[in-house]
Amino acid sequence: MKHLITVMIICTTIVFYSPSGFASEENNKEDSIVLQEYSHGDDISKKNLITLGEKVIFEINAYIDDFLGEPIINANAKITNTTANTMQVIYLIRFYDGDGNVVGATAMSSTLEPNKDVYYGSSLIRGKKEDFAKVTKYKIYACSYETLPKKE
Repeated sequence: MKHLITVMIICTTIVFYSPSGFASEENNKEDSIVLQEYSHGDDISKKNLITLGEKVIFEINAYIDDFLGEPIINANAKITNTTANTMQVIYLIRFYDGDGNVVGATAMSSTLEPNKDVYYGSSLIRGKKEDFAKVTKYKIYACSYETLPKKE
């Protein structure tokens, strides 16, 4: 009897919570990086493009920039939901120097409608340009999971 109950629970779990029927994924990525400095007129798409994700694709351009006269690391992300589901998305990126010290970090969370994309342009990390030049590594955490659609 115990075996029958166990089999029924497993079968029910597979039917109702099939991985193919529930859109979610979690990604971690880390690598070495040398942040380039942006100059007016540069092609930003060639500045350290970091890509991860399959169902929801995160494309991050990371480079040193200037915002209102202050130096920043720009880590803006284009996030594309390739699923037919409304997704909650979370993105976190950290930059480290050669000694493993955090130089800067930024994070965001948002709801993304099915088959849509968003350009998250507020991933600006303030600091000192000389510290940004010491960046040697990044770590990214990106997660997406199905959520209920907005009520109309």
